[in-house]
Amino acid sequence: MSTGGGLQVLPSGVGYGIVIGIGGVFAVLMLGITWLQNRYTRFSTKQAEEFNTASRSVKPGLIAAGIVSSWTWSATLLTSSTFAYSYGVCGPMWYGAMGTFQILLFALIAIKIKANAPGAHTFPEIVLARHGKIAHLTYLFNGLATNMLVGACLVLGGSQVVAALTGMSVYAACFLIPIVVGAYVIAGGLRSTFIADYVHTVVLFVAIFVFGFLMYATSDLVGSPGRLYDLLLEASRTMPIPGNVDESYLSFRSVDGLVFAIDLFAAGFSTVFSSLLTFDVYKTYIKPDAPSSQLVRISHYGIIVYALVLAAFCSILNAVGLNLTWLLTILAIIVGGASIPVGLILLWKRMSTVAAVASPWIGLVCGLIAWFVTTWKRSGSITVTTSGNTINAVAGNVTSWGVGLIMAVVLSLAFPAKYSSTDARHIARSNKIQGISVHPSATGTPAEASDSRISTAEKDGEKATSSSAAEPRPAPEPEALIPTGNEIVDFLEAQTMQPMDPAEVRKAERLAIAANLIFFCFAIVLVPFTLFGTKYIYGPRFFTGWVVLSFIWVWTSMTICVIYPVVESTGALREVARGLWGDVRALVGGRKGRVGEGGVGGA
Repeated sequence: MSTGGGLQVLPSGVGYGIVIGIGGVFAVLMLGITWLQNRYTRFSTKQAEEFNTASRSVKPGLIAAGIVSSWTWSATLLTSSTFAYSYGVCGPMWYGAMGTFQILLFALIAIKIKANAPGAHTFPEIVLARHGKIAHLTYLFNGLATNMLVGACLVLGGSQVVAALTGMSVYAACFLIPIVVGAYVIAGGLRSTFIADYVHTVVLFVAIFVFGFLMYATSDLVGSPGRLYDLLLEASRTMPIPGNVDESYLSFRSVDGLVFAIDLFAAGFSTVFSSLLTFDVYKTYIKPDAPSSQLVRISHYGIIVYALVLAAFCSILNAVGLNLTWLLTILAIIVGGASIPVGLILLWKRMSTVAAVASPWIGLVCGLIAWFVTTWKRSGSITVTTSGNTINAVAGNVTSWGVGLIMAVVLSLAFPAKYSSTDARHIARSNKIQGISVHPSATGTPAEASDSRISTAEKDGEKATSSSAAEPRPAPEPEALIPTGNEIVDFLEAQTMQPMDPAEVRKAERLAIAANLIFFCFAIVLVPFTLFGTKYIYGPRFFTGWVVLSFIWVWTSMTICVIYPVVESTGALREVARGLWGDVRALVGGRKGRVGEGGVGGA
């Protein structure tokens, strides 16, 4: 079945080749990276800590590339372009500004996690440690819902585009895309996923530069910013945008564009949950004492189950006529009520257990009511088309998001009690998640810890921002763990992860807060609302400057995400190259170097 609607420009065989072939290439790449990693470094994907968290040793440049790759999803490529076409120059600006601000704010949250919950794998684990199982189940639901909705944005959007361009069955694409991606994720674990993300990012920047220089320098149809400006003036006359000043593509003042920005702001804060099935379902409720190798298997099974369920979910959405734009528009209605409370659990020490449990549900119910009532009153009926209207949806998005925030504060002040437990297992796990050690043992580097008996590390000094964490309670001695032979993984799985140094926390917090405030003031308030409020229509020189600034931004991003990861990983690359050279020498009769010689390294 095709949903091409006359847009098909390639045969269906090309569509299948793209979906399966590209996935196959990345699967082979992941297998190769995993083999090199397991053979020539001390990181093994057979251990849960490495498979799920990359042994907490991924460096900043590779993380930046991973963020760009993950954030450049189908909504970025399709929705930003769609809203540029729909609202003019404000559409991509709003999309980029809102997405960037969310990443910057998450950096502040990440600092709080390293300071207050360094042993956590997921957000719901932190909720479990601080507010108990009812709260944990609340955020587990929201996390799973987020993963399904965001995954559906990725898969459904990509499937419908491939189907439109090639005539490939959209249902086949809905199943093949998540299955192929799941296959190469299983092949490598998180570290290899980061490296594959780096390759994605390199390809992305190559495409950006090719299209950018083609559009503004070499194309016979455009070829310069001035020519594009003239074409936009012509489009404003032949295809005007109702609601824009002078119905122009070059006007930033667009009420519908501003509504879209609000929808996007609320939706973006709702996409913050990570890998859940292994640690928040299996290890929490099914087998708490599962060994690392079993957790890796569960991670594999979880990826398979998620891929199949997501494929079926996307097929259902397509059958009832839903698409990427509709999903992105209503996303925050469903999960926005939990987005602020989960942040307050980390950032606000007065967040109570009642507030943590109740505020997401109240926000969800109020958001749904506001969405349906607004749609009914404004549009006369509730259909797929009317419910996806941006103004109708913004009522539900803002209500869900705002009520979640208000109820979190109000309920915390009205019912300030916090969860406490006498269960020994819960206390031990909570202490480990929060970096609280109650048993003396060796501390220091992984190498120093590898020769000692497996136990939790002694905590040195006072934990940063300890007022927001529970007081340490006596806990039972941890069960002895079987050493894996990988001293880094043994250290991470058996020792209590130490909180980030308080001085470093304060320094990083100041930097993160400053970056958030500066970006918010300039990119979200000053520049957009100055252009919006003055009803300014871009002139030729201003438009050319806008294009030049975009190119500067892209070059800076490329330096950070493409060049810097190579520079910072020279040690690891040297280690792998040395191991490969040793194997080559062994094959031709030379002396083989000792694998792993020269340090641990890390990507």
